[in-house]
Amino acid sequence: MLIAGSAANANSSGTDHADGRGYGYSSCADFGRDYQRYGDVSEQSYASWLFGFWSGKNAVLSFEGKRTKDLTSISYLQVKQGMRRYCDQHPLAFYADGADDLFDTLANMPKG
Repeated sequence: MLIAGSAANANSSGTDHADGRGYGYSSCADFGRDYQRYGDVSEQSYASWLFGFWSGKNAVLSFEGKRTKDLTSISYLQVKQGMRRYCDQHPLAFYADGADDLFDTLANMPKG
């Protein structure tokens, strides 16, 4: 599985930038092509990147003394559906843009 996921990332354009690397810097069109070619393996690889991205965003929010997001407030199926929908509607956007939008819809963690 890892080989197919790595191949998907290697075939996507736009995966490396000076300020970041990985699936998030692939366009939504690249995500769609990777999904068509590699199926669930590719989608799992993108989702793995997304959860790391969200964890990092929560770490920054916590460090800044702000409320973090409850990453368990959305199911894996809802993440996949949300990202597919976003990418269908925004094929030229970065995958990270969709992950950022979806993050904003998550429930806040309780104060305290």
